[in-house]
Amino acid sequence: MKKYLALFGLLSLHSIGLQAQDAHYSQYFVAPLSINPALSGFMDGTARVMLNYRSQWSSINNAFNTITASADGIILQSKIPTGDRLGVGFMAMSDQVANGLMSNNYYSLSTAYHKSLDKEGNYSIGIGLQGSYATRGIDGSKLQLNDQLDLYGQFSQTSNDAARGKSGLQRNYFDASAGILFKAKLNDNNQFYIGVSTYHLAAPKVTFMDNVDLSVPLRVSVNGVYEAKLGDMLSLSLLGLYTKQEQASEGVFGAIATIGRSYREYDPTPIFYAGVLYRTQDAFIPYVGIEHWDIRFGISYDYNSSALNAATKGQGAVETSLVYLLRIPPNKKIQYLCPNNPKF
Repeated sequence: MKKYLALFGLLSLHSIGLQAQDAHYSQYFVAPLSINPALSGFMDGTARVMLNYRSQWSSINNAFNTITASADGIILQSKIPTGDRLGVGFMAMSDQVANGLMSNNYYSLSTAYHKSLDKEGNYSIGIGLQGSYATRGIDGSKLQLNDQLDLYGQFSQTSNDAARGKSGLQRNYFDASAGILFKAKLNDNNQFYIGVSTYHLAAPKVTFMDNVDLSVPLRVSVNGVYEAKLGDMLSLSLLGLYTKQEQASEGVFGAIATIGRSYREYDPTPIFYAGVLYRTQDAFIPYVGIEHWDIRFGISYDYNSSALNAATKGQGAVETSLVYLLRIPPNKKIQYLCPNNPKF
């Protein structure tokens, strides 16, 4: 019984008040289109494909499960000034709450133009836009209500509540987002970028109650990375993301070491990643990854450090990611016109 009460509380915060944050990833650095449209086409390559999966609080009836598939790339390279980049991207995200009781699905198209500020392309500024189509639904057949309880505390009775029989309650809406990104390569060993983005610019109305007028609040994010080459086989990335959506806010900060080729080269030698992140007042997040032939697999785990640890029985969130980076080999006519970009 306590499990379902806790689940009801989580669902209430997530859906009715609409003040909880959007679905998010601890490995946000490999889900770039979900944090800043200006990251479209911002990569050390020509195109990339990314898959992300997050399972959070599985001890509370699979409270949150999120999966994202995205792809972006650089287009019209021969048609724009040397050093500039035009990126396009697509993202599909599905966020399932309370074992599928509530579902949120997003389909987004994005574009970004990165303007070089010097002849070498060491400094650039990018502006990105994103349009989204989203659906939010509740499957009433998965509700477990008070009148279903029997004398033994089991949900074995038939409910008379009309909501229990609704299996297709759904709202659809369009949305828009925008972002800006500044990158600087200071020298051969140091570079950084910082970006700002705003989501839900259209303030879409999303409510299942006819007499209530609720809209999705703006989500503002600041993200950045500082990458330092420490040796031929080692680099260190300091990264962070701060997000605020109405009264909810969070920061994720940490460091990840790249062991192997500190900058991408055309070499089959495996690259290893190891680091730790911290979500403010919530969780420590160890991360490890391996990359071979431009395919990177990463896994992380959110270990709750807050009082929430008691409610979740010590089970935080598991995340996995898979990234494929396509690069035009040096012997082809089309070359990269920008210096290496940070890997996170």
